[in-house]
Amino acid sequence: MKYLPLLGAFLLSSFVQACQPSRKITYTETIEQMDESTAYDGGYFEAKNYAISFRRIPDNEHMYAVSIIEPRSVKGENGFTVPSTLAVECDKGEAKGFVAMGADKSKGFMTDVLLYYLNEFCSRNGYEMNK
Repeated sequence: MKYLPLLGAFLLSSFVQACQPSRKITYTETIEQMDESTAYDGGYFEAKNYAISFRRIPDNEHMYAVSIIEPRSVKGENGFTVPSTLAVECDKGEAKGFVAMGADKSKGFMTDVLLYYLNEFCSRNGYEMNK
């Protein structure tokens, strides 16, 4: 019982974060159409072969929690699609995460997927990336 007020405060702050508006950015909207200094707090990007949802990590200007679903994504026994989940730091060009795509579980494959989506996400979110 002594932790009940703390739990209530946590739930309230989570609710406030969740209610902040996100922006859907579609495949047809390109970086050239956006202000070059634009970086979004949260939302999702769609393309022909993937969907990325993301949220900026609180109190961190360039780090994001990113989830990716594409045709190679694993389907669970319950029929749900398992997203690949990344922590992305666009200003440093770094991504760490779990890749839930395809049958290839080699380190090389996973590194290639991480690098591809690091560049794809950060570029679409207004960062200049070296490909």
